[in-house]
Amino acid sequence: PFASDLYLEKKANKTAANLGDFIRYEITLQNKGTGTSGAITLKDLLPLGIRYKKDSLLLDAVKQGEPSISSDGKELSISIPSLSGSQTRVLSYVAEVSALTPEGIATNQAIAYKTLGSSSNIARVDVQITHPFLNNLNTLIGTVYEVESCEKNETTRKGVANIKVLLEDGTYTTTDSQGRYHFEKIIPGTHVVQINENSLPQG
Repeated sequence: PFASDLYLEKKANKTAANLGDFIRYEITLQNKGTGTSGAITLKDLLPLGIRYKKDSLLLDAVKQGEPSISSDGKELSISIPSLSGSQTRVLSYVAEVSALTPEGIATNQAIAYKTLGSSSNIARVDVQITHPFLNNLNTLIGTVYEVESCEKNETTRKGVANIKVLLEDGTYTTTDSQGRYHFEKIIPGTHVVQINENSLPQG
């Protein structure tokens, strides 16, 4: 149910963000009625991949305890003391754009509930998420050979199948029947490739 005396507005400190950026969300909560509101619980739903930054919650610029966070990290539950008639309070926190955040519009929304069950309007704010390296990704290609000497001619080398090959971030793949492997969507820069020795054949 909607209660017209409890009103929310929500905004962000930026309209666009990249992976790894921090966004400061601000929620203005107003009691438009003449009586006290009673205790309030604010439910704030974060977009996919955007995560609350620890110790960033403020109420009227005063640091608060941590909100209750759902197991998937998407929903924040924040307790707010009773508002007197016509009183306004401002809540804010910081969230990080993680690598799991998809490109496109990330919509954050919040709603406030009174103890008696009535609710405010739903306040929303959009931030455009971009992946700056999306159009500059590479494919890393290699082959695992079985050789007695690295000086042996490449055309006579024998590729080794079913070898587990890993990148420094834990991403892995397995060589094909000719010992070949590849990793797609690699950000330009220096990378470390290594073999899982447990996948090597005996001998």
